[in-house]
Order: sequence, then C-alpha cells, then structure tokens
Amino acid sequence: DLSERGATNRIHMAARSEGNGPLDEEELRAAVEASGLSPTRCSALAAPLFAELSLSPHLGSVSDVFQVLVVIEDGLLGRAEAVDLSERVHRLLSANRERRDGCGRRRPAGGTTATQGTACSPAVQPSALERLAWAREHKSDADRFERDYAHQLTAGSRLVGLRLQQRPFSALGFASTVWDSSVVLSKAIERWAARGSAGLAGKAVVELGAGCGLVGLTAAALGAHVTLTDLPENVPLLAANVSANRDAVAPPGKPPQTLQARSLDWTAPLPTDLAASADLIVGTDLFYHGCPVEDLASTLASLARPDAEAWLAVGRNRGGLDAFLAASLGWSSRLADRATELDPLYQLEDVDVLVLRRAGAGLAAQRPRRLIFALCGQSNMAGRGSLLEAGVAAPPPDARISAFSQEGGEEERWRVAADPLHADKPDKAGAGPGLSFARELLRRGFAQEVGLVPCACGGSELARWEEGGDLFEAAVKRVAASLGEGDTLAGLLWHQGESDCGDASLARSHAARCARALGRLRERLGSPTLPVVLGELGYFLDQRDGRFAHAATVNAGTVAAPERLPAAACVSAHGLEHKGDRLHFSTASQHELGRRYALAYLRLVRPKSEAGEITAEAPFAFPTHARGAEAAVAQAIID
Repeated sequence: DLSERGATNRIHMAARSEGNGPLDEEELRAAVEASGLSPTRCSALAAPLFAELSLSPHLGSVSDVFQVLVVIEDGLLGRAEAVDLSERVHRLLSANRERRDGCGRRRPAGGTTATQGTACSPAVQPSALERLAWAREHKSDADRFERDYAHQLTAGSRLVGLRLQQRPFSALGFASTVWDSSVVLSKAIERWAARGSAGLAGKAVVELGAGCGLVGLTAAALGAHVTLTDLPENVPLLAANVSANRDAVAPPGKPPQTLQARSLDWTAPLPTDLAASADLIVGTDLFYHGCPVEDLASTLASLARPDAEAWLAVGRNRGGLDAFLAASLGWSSRLADRATELDPLYQLEDVDVLVLRRAGAGLAAQRPRRLIFALCGQSNMAGRGSLLEAGVAAPPPDARISAFSQEGGEEERWRVAADPLHADKPDKAGAGPGLSFARELLRRGFAQEVGLVPCACGGSELARWEEGGDLFEAAVKRVAASLGEGDTLAGLLWHQGESDCGDASLARSHAARCARALGRLRERLGSPTLPVVLGELGYFLDQRDGRFAHAATVNAGTVAAPERLPAAACVSAHGLEHKGDRLHFSTASQHELGRRYALAYLRLVRPKSEAGEITAEAPFAFPTHARGAEAAVAQAIID
C-alpha cells in the first residue's frame, strides 16, 4: 500500500510540474505514465481521472487532481470498486454532457465562446457525488484516525500542501481528527482571500477549539499571524501539527509571521496578552451539547478588537447555537452565502458558516475610550460581601476596569479596580456589584474600558441623596473630578432603601422621593437622560424585625420608580441570598446582582434588534415598557 501511496504522490508532483492551470487529456496521461505505475494501473487511473476532470470545471486544477487521486487510492471503496464508481460517474455525467466555455458556462448554439472581457458567471454546481468524494465523515477509520490528512490550498501564486497528524478519539474528546466543517471553513477562507475580500495578510487570527489545526494553518498560509487554541489535553497534537507545517505555510522571502499553539479554557479568565488581540476569530463545531455558551461568548468578546469578525463553521452538532446567539450581544450575525462565499465543491448541506461582526464595527474610533458609571446608594451598593466567601474565587485584576478612589491619604485618582471598591466603612467594606457589572459589559463587547466611581455609603437615608444632602453633593463633585479626556459618563447604578423600611410613611413615599432625587442628580451631572438602573432590596429582609417591617412597600416603590424616570430600569433580587445577617447580599449574590445590572443597562441603551433577547433563570429586571407579574403586585401594594 505504501508503494501505491508513493505512486499517488509522484502523479501529483508530475502533474504539478505542468503548472496550476486546468489539465488537458494529454497532460494528464503524461502525468500518470510518469508515476511509474504499471500500464494496467495507468489505464485504470487515467480514464476515470480525466472523466472527472474534463466534465467538471470544479475539478480542473492540480490541487483537485490530487484530491481525486486520494479518493481513488485511499477512499472508502477498494481499488476496483473505486475505478468502477469513477467509470459509472463518467457515464452518468456523459449522459448529460454539454460543451462549456472556459468559465464553465454552456456554449450557445454554434459553439460561440464567452465574450472576451466578460466576467465568468458561476459554473454549474458540483454534484452530490463530487462533494461526497472529499467528505470525511464516511471514510474508513484508517483515513480518519491513523493516516495523516493531506490538504492542498492556493495562497496567491503558491500551492501549499498541509499534512496533519490524526489520532483515535479518547475519553478526553473528539478533537483528534479533521472534521468536514473544518474543511468547509478552510476552503471558504481560501476562497475569500483569493477574491480579495478577506485580506488576511498581516491580520491577527485566533482559532478556538482548533483540534488538528486545519483552519488556523490555512489562515497562516494566507499570511495571517495565527494563534491556535484548544483545551490543554488537545494541545500536544495541535502543537505537533503546527510544528510540522510551519515551513509549508511560511511566505517565501518574508519575515516569519506569528504562529503558535496554546491552551485556552473558555471558563477561565482570558490571558491578558490575548485580550482585544484578534482581527478575525475562527472555529468549527463549537456549539456541541453542553457547551459553556456564555463562557464562549465572553471569550469571543474579550478576544475581539473593536472591528473584528468571527467565522464559525457549524455542523450537525449545534445544540448550543441558539443559546450562544442569545448570549452574543454586541455582534451582528448572518450565514455565509453558499453561492458566493463558500467554495462550490467544498460545502455540505449540514454545514453552515456563521459570520459574526462586532455591532458598530467601523465606528470603533468614534467610541469613547472609557465609560464611566457612578455607584450610589447604601451598604449593598458599597459592598459587604466577604472577600473570603467559601467557593467564590476572586477574579484576577483587569486593567480595563478602573476605580476612582483614594488610598493612603493620596488624592483620588484612577486605579485598577479591586474589591472593596468603597471605603465608606473600612472595617466592613467588601464585595459589591460594581466589578461584576463592569466585567459583564466587557464580556458582551459593549465597552473598551469601564471606570467605576464609588459614591455609596452604608446606612445612608434617602434624604442625604436629595439635592443639598451631603452624599448628593459629594457624588456630583466626585463624578466631575473623575472625568478625563476620552471619558464619557454612561450611567448610574442605584441600590438604596433599607433605611426607609422601618417607617410606614417613608416607605409609602419612597418611589416619589427616589425618582425626584435621581432626576435632580442626573441634571446636576449634566445628563438629564443618563441611564439609571435601580436594584430591589433583598427578599430575605425579615419583616418581623421592626427595622424592615415595610420592606415590601419600599421594594414596590423601587420597582415603580422607573415609571417616573426616563431611561431607567429596575433589577430583581429574586433568588439572591444574604451572607448570614439577613441584611447584606452574599458575595456570590453580589456578583449575580452586578450581572443583572449590566443586562438591564444594555436593554436600556441598545435597540431591541441589537440587544436581542436577554434571558436568565430568574426574572432579573422590570423594564419600564413591560412590567411583569411581580411589578404588578408591587403596584398593588403602593395603591
């Protein structure tokens, strides 16, 4: 078998010496005879090969000659069966054969060729048999797991040959073979680059779930700087393929581009050197059942530069696709057009290519560098979650999130944010919702940087937040001092009301007083329609305790306050837990509360068509335009 495989390679090399254009019958026969096969084998190969090549304009290049030879020599069928199939395909196609011009179009009566200078229209589509010839899913185990996978592509004037090692599946997963979807995406990228629309030369490309590395290596051959990533257990095979093909993909006469394989776990924080590093993100078969789609969406958003795109091939295993699209705020999406964007031969009915583009791509230069948010209210906004809560790991510092704060007697300035953000009561300060709010905005691709201005104070009555109150005036002053060149005040987060829960009169008037205070605060900050997101008090407040006897009424007022304010929303405390004191949210609940603040904020500032449907296991927000059942109950309490 090895000698016959060697003969196949010699046929390929002999054919390659004839150039990269379509082959005629004489050239093909010369190439076959030069391979050193017996006359019988030459005859057996030459007839079906030429039948395939001459009848389909899609099988007329040297690269396609090699692919057909691989099918005949090493395909699912035995040698005799492969020849017989080729002859039957020949007869099938010949029965409907029509002469065609160089563009693959039917010649009109009289044999007139296409008008000189006229662009070729799309040729007749390949048959299902022609597509089945390259598809790998139905090939033998030897082809899929034991032998190297050979792949040919055209990069400019070069014909590049890739050889990828494969391995049998293991308990660790299914990343050790070349899947059909990766072939479809690789050929699509090659086609786009040939048309000049992809422009991959010099671009930074990151491949997710790279497996054997076919798509990333194709991008490298087309001139991109490529980082191929996968889970740690899949990296050894991936790294071996990168190393084996490094010379093949390197552009001759040019400095070597970046080409590396590294581990990447979507559920872990993104390495800082990969943040905002990619012009193009590629991946295949990422949406398997049980896929951590929110983590994948977060990774995608964190990797992408402001004008990035993502090309993701989706095979039949797409159980997580809908959830991924719902989680991918900040991206527009479409399916690649099969007729114009996918390779005519290398496509299958059960493989789509999803094209994602950052929403507002092309406008990134006009976006503010940093979005500023004021954090106002009392202790649950300031944060009292334990920094050592069991089972809750503190996220690593993120240079894209900063806090305007004071340390050690210094003047207030911007610093990399970390809990505790507030210093209102240093002996009690802990984790609040601010950091998780900022992380969610970055994860969703909404902001390049987020700045948090801590203004909350534990135990503060609402009167202190009304105009003239000490906390109102301090917030106005602190926010004004925080704004620098390139900064934009983008919103205000509010959590206040526990101090009103012990007085029935204060509880009943809470909605009106809260709306009035926030309205005046926005005006003094210079933005009367500044988005405001309020948060409910914890449902765990014990109304048998006189301090919280009217908590339900205050919560109802908090839910109703956005009715009195433009550009406002309220997030639910449904399902959130206390840290053991029935007053303050636990650290895990603070993280979830911050996430809900972010989702509600995005619904406020983005049109519905862009934001999509944001879902959560619990009702997380009461939008001003459609209040739910809990909001109706709240209004009944007020009434």
